[in-house]
Amino acid sequence: KQRSRGIADLVSETRQLAGMGVRELNLIAQDLTHYGADLKDGTELHDLLPALADVDGIDWIRLLYCYPHNVTDKLVEVIANNKKVLPYVDIPLQHIDNGVLMGMQRRTTEGVTRDLLTRLRSAVPELVVRTTFIVGFPGETEQHFENLMEFVAEQRFDHVGVFTYSAEEGTKAARLHDDVPQDVKEE
Repeated sequence: KQRSRGIADLVSETRQLAGMGVRELNLIAQDLTHYGADLKDGTELHDLLPALADVDGIDWIRLLYCYPHNVTDKLVEVIANNKKVLPYVDIPLQHIDNGVLMGMQRRTTEGVTRDLLTRLRSAVPELVVRTTFIVGFPGETEQHFENLMEFVAEQRFDHVGVFTYSAEEGTKAARLHDDVPQDVKEE
């Protein structure tokens, strides 16, 4: 399970790092945009970022692994308006086809994803977007794959990683019949 550290604790560590000459923070989590949910006090990522940005000596804050279903308007506003928060987001989209997303048990849809990218790019015109996709998920058809290819071409992401699906022990997907041949996944 994810565990969030309190803002005061993270600010204290950031001051220590800045005192040692660190100028950039890379905030990395399995789902960074889920920050604070376990604290049960209303704390969210958009609360943490300004507190970290206020630390003297820190010039840049980079956000990695921002799942699309948790990117709020308040977070978009902080990214757009805080000069220390880099106009860079790593959003692991995984796929765009609703059927595949549902099979992956992602808590998003094509419409939500498109809306998010539009909101982000409107608020932050210089935004750099890095993302990752999985191909060959059980049940993925040629049409699903074509939908993904068209989406990637249309969106013109700055950085894209593509991974072939492989069963991960203990996951629900590992119990699915992996019907996409490995050579097709790699192709």
